[in-house]
Amino acid sequence: MPPLNNIETWGRCSEAGEPIEPRRRLYLLCEGTHTERKYFATLVTQLNRRGLPRYLAVCRCDKTGRDEGSSHPTSLLELAQSVIGEDSFAAGDEVAIVFDADVYSGNARGYGELLDRCEELCVSPYVTYPSFELFLLLHLDDGYDRWIAPNEREILKNRKEGKRRYLDRLFSEATGMNPKKNSHVGDLALRYPRACEQERNLNQDVRSAVGRLTSNVGLLIEHLLES
Repeated sequence: MPPLNNIETWGRCSEAGEPIEPRRRLYLLCEGTHTERKYFATLVTQLNRRGLPRYLAVCRCDKTGRDEGSSHPTSLLELAQSVIGEDSFAAGDEVAIVFDADVYSGNARGYGELLDRCEELCVSPYVTYPSFELFLLLHLDDGYDRWIAPNEREILKNRKEGKRRYLDRLFSEATGMNPKKNSHVGDLALRYPRACEQERNLNQDVRSAVGRLTSNVGLLIEHLLES
């Protein structure tokens, strides 16, 4: 079993000063070790201040040991399976994985098999194609119209430019931040309503993600708001 640290740093909500005991837990596993972690830490902290989610504790699952650098979606799924096998995993608990689907470019079969396995394990996949920076751009007021739509072709190719991908550089141009290094990248989560709204301009169907500008991370946020 891969080693994990299940850390409920985001787990308890309060409303009008009264603690709320969550009825269920959502265990969140992310591909990235910096950008996604910063983003979701800020997001859930912000929601908790509003007493949300009301009855769902969001638990971050940190990879440890040799699995610390594991980022491939299949590795995330293995870790998710480990979480499900823990004694602390109860009926009604959920597991979600967040990953970039560009690794499956040209491998539709492998991607479909991954999603089939997610269904078998009742793991919810939240996907960006080509990468998480696409979702982050949606937090800008003109994110879709100015930065995404005019550059759709290049974003889909997402070629390497030196040590960085096209979308990575585009994000830096739009925000002045390096998403892999800047500690303030998580602050974009404060503008999540705008991102959820603009995400509807993209494909949100994970089954047809490969080769299409895709993000359904906003659907995860909406799930948290409703739980």
